[in-house]
Amino acid sequence: TGSCAPVGETVHILNENNFDDQNSNAVFVIREGYLTPETLTYLPDAAELALLRATASSLPPLYSQPHTFDSTNLVCEQHFCTSRDGTRVPYTLLRPTSNHTHTSIQHGQSHPPTLIQFYGGFGTSLLPAYSTSLGRCWLSDGNIHIIGHIRGGGEYPHWHTAALHNRTVSLEDAEAIARDIVARNVTCVTRLACTGKSHGGYTVGNLLGRSLNEGSASQLFGAMVIQDGVLDMQKYHRHLAGSSWMGEYGNPDDPEEWQDMRRTSPYHVLGDVDQTTPTRTRDWRPKVLVTAVTRDGNPDDPEEWQDIRRTSPYHVLGDVDQTTPTRTRDWRPKVLVTAVTRDDRVHPLHSRKFVARLNDRLAVAKDVYYWEDVNGSGHRTSSDTEALKYAFLKRMLNVTCEK
Repeated sequence: TGSCAPVGETVHILNENNFDDQNSNAVFVIREGYLTPETLTYLPDAAELALLRATASSLPPLYSQPHTFDSTNLVCEQHFCTSRDGTRVPYTLLRPTSNHTHTSIQHGQSHPPTLIQFYGGFGTSLLPAYSTSLGRCWLSDGNIHIIGHIRGGGEYPHWHTAALHNRTVSLEDAEAIARDIVARNVTCVTRLACTGKSHGGYTVGNLLGRSLNEGSASQLFGAMVIQDGVLDMQKYHRHLAGSSWMGEYGNPDDPEEWQDMRRTSPYHVLGDVDQTTPTRTRDWRPKVLVTAVTRDGNPDDPEEWQDIRRTSPYHVLGDVDQTTPTRTRDWRPKVLVTAVTRDDRVHPLHSRKFVARLNDRLAVAKDVYYWEDVNGSGHRTSSDTEALKYAFLKRMLNVTCEK
């Protein structure tokens, strides 16, 4: 069905032979996309499938879910970036058309707030789906949403096995997407956020740990949201449905397996953060003693000034790339961690322990926010939590893109 599915849509085809007429060539087509709700269309002849993409707008559906947000000024694009090992990694980008931009751009900002969604596990593909909360709370304001199809998912036949015994490649894929977005001038680091739920929370939790442990090389996000994440890989198999995931994550009771699992256990990675290094603390900047220096040369001479400027401390500071958060006082991303008290799959202790360690080890209480839905149940995200997530992101990404 790939030839008849536009970018950002899924197409499911049911032959009428599955129902009554064994000789019928008619098919039912079920379509759903990021910008279009689910529709059911009837085609009398399966040969028309080749024309489905071009004639989609002219085919009246038998049934359609309601449109809950205006998508007429939104476009869906597919892009690729190159991961650290040379693998091409796809991602999907939802953005406003050029003449319908974010209000911050209209008021002088050059980049809109941008959110990347990650998963990367269990061979699960992030397929196009129509989301009212995404449309109304994020896209309708002119923000950008990106879906990162990192390894560990099921987008390609080998995608899952590629990361099954090497989780690092999933994280490198995610970082490559973030860097590509900034390099393509879609947004800047301070207005870029990432989010992930369940195993996606595991991915984002690891990205946070890498940013804290590796310094400026991995400081790629202004905000992060971890929803119902699997974060303590040493004890995940002892709670709720965790024991059924050992084929995906491994057995932490095996000393050899645990040594490998520990490297990508978000809770334990946080414990490895070096607290003695000033860049890991809130006020990391070195103390500076300023003295007067006399330098030969005439700065009023244009040719001499070109040479003098290269070693003029005041002007060198002006050349510092301020799009990298390490150049600012508070470079760490703002973090929101959410959980559900009666989650029947991922126990909320993962999130509770993770937040406690974030605050205890890094002393960044001002940068870390925790929300636990005490009324919800099951491994689902309530509308309240979704609304909170987007409100948090709008507030935390409402910052100046410094150049």
